[in-house]
Amino acid sequence: MRLTEFWSRMNDRFGADYASSVAADYRLSSLGGTVNEALASGVDAKDVWRALCAEFDMPVHPAEQPARRAGGAAPSRARRATRPAR
Repeated sequence: MRLTEFWSRMNDRFGADYASSVAADYRLSSLGGTVNEALASGVDAKDVWRALCAEFDMPVHPAEQPARRAGGAAPSRARRATRPAR
């Protein structure tokens, strides 16, 4: 995977602002560092992507990702709580 594809997927999954924050701040236990550190140390982008997907419990392939809503956020999998009928 090329870095351009990696960052395109990051932006698609997290949004541009959050993607850069995840890459800089979130430590991936399987890589022993952040996304930026792993890429800078020479870890293949494909391996970093797979580690991210495993950590965030999301599909590896973009086609498996739910469509994003107009506001940029991915649709929530949680159901809304309903009030009991009176």
